[in-house]
Amino acid sequence: MGNIHRAGLKTLAETEGNPTYFGEGGGGWNVFIETELSPVLPAPEVTTDPALWIGPLSATLDGTLDSGGGIEPCDCGFEWGETTDYGETTPTEKKETSDSFSQVITGLLPNTTYHFRAFATGFGTSYGADRTFVTAPAAMLATVTTDPATGRGAIAATINATLSQDGGEACVCGFEWGLDIGYGTTTPPQSKTTGETFSQVIGGLVPNTHYHFRAFATNSVGTAYGAD
Repeated sequence: MGNIHRAGLKTLAETEGNPTYFGEGGGGWNVFIETELSPVLPAPEVTTDPALWIGPLSATLDGTLDSGGGIEPCDCGFEWGETTDYGETTPTEKKETSDSFSQVITGLLPNTTYHFRAFATGFGTSYGADRTFVTAPAAMLATVTTDPATGRGAIAATINATLSQDGGEACVCGFEWGLDIGYGTTTPPQSKTTGETFSQVIGGLVPNTHYHFRAFATNSVGTAYGAD
């Protein structure tokens, strides 16, 4: 008979392994035997990949749609939270077989373990394995040391410093300098992390003149200064 539309029909019995239905049509109640069943489409297959760019307050979740199954594109996203109950769901993206997908999540707590898993919805919804990541510790104010000047000449000198502690993230570092502790001039910024030194040649100085300088380091918490 071929495939039939089953809406409104009720199962009566099984006839030689084929579902049998009855319904009203053609002037009375008739029995229909379905001899060809539509194939069941496969569900998607999805992989939860490791999280990327993990900071104290945010992270990037990553996944791959290994197979779209019977329907493409699939709606792909992530569930995440502090336990395997998750509780949060990201927006979805439409992806096809072999596509990767990612979502940035924010509002996280520093130094905290989070669970997440990828999902893909096509002919049904499939889930990737659970993964975890730990957010970075909260950033702190940096510590910077102003080191002695070197290469002092009549009209130029090299001023130096060490970023003793970056506070948990790369810092923008430089110097303030001038004729007094009001300084007045700032050197170009340099990106540095814990333990790195930095220097700057300053020119246009007046011979036989006393100058002041101090190092600074700025991160998301604020700006720290070395001694004058």
